[in-house]
Formats: sequence, structure tokens, C-alpha cells
Amino acid sequence: MFDRSGKILDIPEVIIPPYPGITSATGLLTTDLKYDAVQTIFVASDKVDLAYLNERFTNLEKEITAQLMDAGFEKEQISLLRFFDCRYVGQGYELRIPVATGVINESNASAIWNTFHEVHKREYGHSFLNNPVEIVNMRVTGVGEMPKIGDPDFAEGSRSLDEALVKVAPAWFRSNSTLKSFDTPHYMKSKLPIDEAFAGPCIILQKDTTSVIPPNCAATMSANGSIIVKIGGEA
Repeated sequence: MFDRSGKILDIPEVIIPPYPGITSATGLLTTDLKYDAVQTIFVASDKVDLAYLNERFTNLEKEITAQLMDAGFEKEQISLLRFFDCRYVGQGYELRIPVATGVINESNASAIWNTFHEVHKREYGHSFLNNPVEIVNMRVTGVGEMPKIGDPDFAEGSRSLDEALVKVAPAWFRSNSTLKSFDTPHYMKSKLPIDEAFAGPCIILQKDTTSVIPPNCAATMSANGSIIVKIGGEA
């Protein structure tokens, strides 16, 4: 129970989200959809065929865009990111380097190699500016933007602890290492007052979950439905 573990870990406050029982599911449904396409090419910077790179990137982008549109996204909801997995010729590991959209030409190709040298130095403490850079893989990541859910609003309507009270019933809690029965209020979350502290022990009921506030804790519900529990606090 979080009153004991909170004290052991010296955590003074716990936040219960608005809908604890479906938080993960909500995140899954509102997370942007991503598809990745990868092609292995093994091309060195001193022998690179820019026309080939541009052609392959175009094909990968068309492939990813088609996948996202098949998933129900419009073109304006889709963004594309491009990368090279690069290494120095002869190395056995790669670093991922972002590649700007648009046609790759001699000028911006040099910028890509320079970025690799910089990333390599930042990662490993050194770089080899005169060594050719090998592109192992080219990648395109397509992102389909999902609609976002705003903060819930629990602030509407008249609210008080008396209105929220469903019943008072005995419940067992551990107090000073001993199990003890407490007369415990059961509250309906949808009727709890906003920004008004109330004491534990109590049990908060809602459709997707049940939240238990132990003894020696104080809780306050914010307007967005989050419940802030102060461990060892008083209402």
C-alpha cells in the first residue's frame, strides 16, 4: 500500500490519474501511428550515386505514405523522417544520422558526412575526417498524427463530500504494523469537491477503477480529475 511504501521511499505525494483503469489504453489509442521502411545499400561516401539515393528515398516514402493512407490518414496528417545508418568503412557498428527532406545533392551530401563525423566524435570521443563514410541502411519513418484528447473537466456542477458519500463501511488497514479495522467512507468520484482536502482512510469509486486512500493520508481532487494524495498529510 502506498502509505507504507511512500514513507519507506520518502515519497511525500502520489498522483492518481483521472481514469487509472484505462490510462494505458487511452495512451495507446491516442499515440501517433508510425511505420518504418528500411533498405540496406552499403554505399561509401567516396563512391556514392546520389541519383540512386534520391530514387530509393522516393520509393520508400511512397511506400510508407501508402501504408498510412491505407490506415485511414490523410496526406496532411502524415509526416516523413529520413535517416542513414552510417559507419566508417571497416567498422562493425553504425550511427543513425538524420537526413533532411528534399533532393540530396553534392552540397547537402557533404553536410550529411560532416554530421556523421560530429555524431561519431560526440559518441566515441574521436572522428576520422579523411575516412570515407559508409551508408549501411537508409530509413524512412512515417508518422500518422492521431487526434489528441484534452484534459477531462470534473469541475462542473455542485459538489461536496456529503453529496459524494455513498456509504461508510469497515475496512482493514495496516496501522503501526498491525491490522486494524476503520470505519471507511466510500465516495463517488464524480461528486467529489474540487480542491478541497479530505482525509483517509476512504475509498473512491468510479466506473473504471477503485482508489484506496489509506489512513494518515490526505487527498485533494483537481479540476482535471487527478487526485493528489499527501502521505502522512492531514485534511
